[in-house]
Amino acid sequence: MKPICRRHLLPVLLAGFSITSIHATPFAAGAKIGIDFGPTAPTNNMNQVHNASPVNDSIAAGGLVSTTSVTMDGVGFSWASTGGWFSSDDADGGLSGQSAAFNESNLTDFYGVSTIEGDPAGVITLTFTGLDNAFTYNLVVGAAYAGDIANVTWAADSQSATTNAQVGSSAYVTRTGLHTDGSGNLVITGTGTAPRADIAVVSALQLTAVGTVIQPAILSFAGVINDDAGSEISQWKTVSTTKTLDGDGDNAYGTLAHLVYQYEFKGQGTLYSFDYADSQVGPFGSYALIDAPTGLGDINVATTSNGGGGGADHVMFTFAALAGSPANVRIGIATDGLDDAGYSSATIGLRQVGGSAVEYTMTSTNSTLDMVFFDVTGITAGNQFEVFADAGAYGYATHHFITWDVIPEPGAASLGGLGLLCLLRRRR
Repeated sequence: MKPICRRHLLPVLLAGFSITSIHATPFAAGAKIGIDFGPTAPTNNMNQVHNASPVNDSIAAGGLVSTTSVTMDGVGFSWASTGGWFSSDDADGGLSGQSAAFNESNLTDFYGVSTIEGDPAGVITLTFTGLDNAFTYNLVVGAAYAGDIANVTWAADSQSATTNAQVGSSAYVTRTGLHTDGSGNLVITGTGTAPRADIAVVSALQLTAVGTVIQPAILSFAGVINDDAGSEISQWKTVSTTKTLDGDGDNAYGTLAHLVYQYEFKGQGTLYSFDYADSQVGPFGSYALIDAPTGLGDINVATTSNGGGGGADHVMFTFAALAGSPANVRIGIATDGLDDAGYSSATIGLRQVGGSAVEYTMTSTNSTLDMVFFDVTGITAGNQFEVFADAGAYGYATHHFITWDVIPEPGAASLGGLGLLCLLRRRR
């Protein structure tokens, strides 16, 4: 057992509208930066990205203004693509669902990227630099495209959502609680999605700084159950089966919340929000049998899969704590329940985004369920966490279900013991 805590500068054209910078200031909490893509000049305080022959380029730090005309000191922005850029002022086909952050001048034009029949997919990469790592950020982004169908999957900080840029459809998405990469950068990607994976388009975005400082939680390794010892993994809901690492003492795992892939996520939307980083495979009859999350009968597990891509610290699943979720939990992650041990992960880890991480190296991968437990204390709403793994023998990173159970406040048990000792002494 080894727990490990671990430019050529593109001109910004502002024809038809004048932005006057009041003064330079950092991108502070509550401030907003807007980017308008395409040839139509914005009639509001949006930074316009346009060139008659669009190319990958950037706006240098200090070249952006906020929606209140204030120069954002130290913040830069760049854009890049996997294929050839194009732009148009014919983008009025998908305006339902547009955000109040934009007006008509922002939405009637766009920048786009096109590849050859989606090989590779059309991808737009937009990067903010010089952001404050202590803040979180809210993003609104999308495009209204009146031409071919152009569905785009927008992703940032392990959150993603797919727009539908057809006429009359919602073409904009909102992502909240985004974090930088720890170095002041926030990378936003827009990937063309079927049926036209070769096309990705963007009309406008708005980034808002939120004055929520990331509160560090404390992560620690709590223990591991190997080879379904005592059947306590396969019978995770059966209270008559002893649970040696149960956090809340009710002899069942996942009482607070649980995620059983392809079956159920108890706590979704009420205690935790989530985002799958990997596809899901199964269930199949050759995979391990476990209690059904309903407690009635048995089911075969399903699994996440990275497709055999190999690598270290591969993020398999991301979740965030919502308001009302408990501050102290024990999280169990089940793996090694497939029909070949080569598909099992070599390690299982948990990381707070922007905080610390803990990782356990698996010692018994043999197609018999193992479950790794981590304690997380001091969680506050908005904290984001990643379940990650190093790929195993065949290059796969996999896991099958996750449980959350409340644990006592650190020191509560010892305080209770001290109280009992004092009582005994008093009786003497």
